Amino acid sequence: MKRIVLLVAMVCVLQSAFGQASYEKSIELQGGPALDSHTKYSVGASTTHGARIENFFIGAGAGFRYTNALYYSSYESYYQFGALQSKGHKSYDGKYLVPIYVRACYRFGSSSVRPMISFDLGTTIDVGQNQEHKNTECLFYEPAVGLSISIDETTTMFISIGLNYPNAHHTFYSLSYYDVATTDKINGMASTLNFKLGLTF
Repeated sequence: MKRIVLLVAMVCVLQSAFGQASYEKSIELQGGPALDSHTKYSVGASTTHGARIENFFIGAGAGFRYTNALYYSSYESYYQFGALQSKGHKSYDGKYLVPIYVRACYRFGSSSVRPMISFDLGTTIDVGQNQEHKNTECLFYEPAVGLSISIDETTTMFISIGLNYPNAHHTFYSLSYYDVATTDKINGMASTLNFKLGLTF
């Protein structure tokens, strides 16, 4: 909440300092495969609102994201027929997330097709039913590159590819062949390749 208040204050300062600052909003669809063992994939939609000063944009947004995330993994070792055996298991669960973020974006040049870079920083709120395994309710950041394509004077379409990095954790359970069990919380950054298609107006 403090980040959102700070962002609104920054937007107000920018608009008062630069007469050419204009209000801009966007809607976008996004999704992509995971690049690690914490998640399988993620899909969602979001909207972003803020101020544009020439080629630079700063704003805040929120959306909805569905992520298939790892919440439990186990490893068991045991003797069978005189030989040491082992087996592992991973359990995934669908997560319903509300991301809230701030965004900075820059478009290069002035042609109708322009390269762009952006950076999102925010947090996700887990609104799912599984209260025990809220393992993706956390801070995230996402750098991205893409193209901005002008449709008319006020509307542009953009496509981008980014790396979404949320902090994630899951429960790890291990049982050794001599019946000693341990349970740990494993933390890490869960990276997802995130494709976006959106409209800015």
